[in-house]
Amino acid sequence: MWCSHVCYLLGDSLSKISATCYGTQQFWFAIAKENAIKEPYIIHPEQVLKIPSNPAG
Repeated sequence: MWCSHVCYLLGDSLSKISATCYGTQQFWFAIAKENAIKEPYIIHPEQVLKIPSNPAG
């Protein structure tokens, strides 16, 4: 299950989105994995991301 998140600001990062959604930056990799984002983990303004409801698995 997931909810979506739109990156509104230039400079958003997976760790910032993780902190906003989960209260901690530690789950940024779960967001990257859910969206098939590979190194160097670049996201773009207004990109819609799937946010896992249970990032720990």
